Amino acid sequence: MRIEQVQAELPDVRAYFYVEGGSAADSDGLNASLDRRSLELKQVRAYDPAKDPTSDFFLVDCSTSTTYTQIEAVKTALTAFADDMPQNSTMTLITFGTDVQLVLQRETDPEAIKEAVAGLAADQPGTVFFDALAKAIDLAGNKDYALERKLAFVFSDSVDYNLGGHTKDEIDK
Repeated sequence: MRIEQVQAELPDVRAYFYVEGGSAADSDGLNASLDRRSLELKQVRAYDPAKDPTSDFFLVDCSTSTTYTQIEAVKTALTAFADDMPQNSTMTLITFGTDVQLVLQRETDPEAIKEAVAGLAADQPGTVFFDALAKAIDLAGNKDYALERKLAFVFSDSVDYNLGGHTKDEIDK
């Protein structure tokens, strides 16, 4: 079993975990603690997109190091996501190049998502990759949505040219 995410809004703690080749029913003997105090297990069940809100964060590199073919593939993937997005999901779209832009925040309307995605272009001569990650982390930390499942997808060549911005070590922390 591997823990994929833990969200806490005390006294409630929600954990998402993956059981290799198994299911939530295989979680016999599962226990958890916080500050050396045992937590009470209230429920173990499979993730259900109809019941469990999910915040999807998409970070898209719009620097000129991204090719036309790559940005078009990203646009195709994001358009498909908008068409198939579960009812209980929201989409946040962050672009980065020479700066970080919050294009969509917690959007649920597929047409609004597709319109925003259509405008993506790899036309910025620089990359502030770690600043974009810092922005996503900041938004994901919003206490109003503390118990939501959060997923982040990054489309980038991972090259960061930013001097004086966030560093990899800061993001890792």
